[in-house]
Amino acid sequence: MSEIKVEQITTAIEEMVNAEKQYLEAKKVSSSFHNVYEEKYAIVIDLLEQAGMDKFSAPGIADVTKIKKLKVTTPKDSVAKTQFFGWLSHKYGDDWINEVSVNYATLNRIYNEAFADCDDKSLFSIPGIDAPTLDTSLHVSRK
Repeated sequence: MSEIKVEQITTAIEEMVNAEKQYLEAKKVSSSFHNVYEEKYAIVIDLLEQAGMDKFSAPGIADVTKIKKLKVTTPKDSVAKTQFFGWLSHKYGDDWINEVSVNYATLNRIYNEAFADCDDKSLFSIPGIDAPTLDTSLHVSRK
C-alpha cells in the first residue's frame, strides 16, 4: 500500500469543496437562464395564440410549430384508483389488467384511444380520472 500524505487528502478535499462551490454557482446561473428561457417560451406561445397562428418561420433563426395535447393525470386517491381500475377491467378484461402497469404515458394513450372511440365526446369521461387539461408546447427547428 502506498503512503498517503495528510497534505494529499487535505488538497483533494479542498479541490472537491471548491468544485462543489463552482458547480452550485453554475447551477444557480443555469437555473436563472432556464427561468428566462421559460418566460420567453411562454411569450412566444402567447403571441402565436393572439395571432391565431400554429406555425411561424423567423427567417434565419427558427421555424416554430405550436403543439396542443390533451393530458390527463393518474388518479390521486384510493377511490379514484378503484373507479379507474374497475373501468379498465370492464373495458379490457381482468387478464389485461394483470399484465400492465398504468403510468402517465399509458394512461394518456388509453384515454386518447377511448376518447377517439366515443360517439358523444361532450359526455366522455373515465371513472376516477379528472378532465384533461390542454397542454401547449412548441417544436422549434433551428435554421
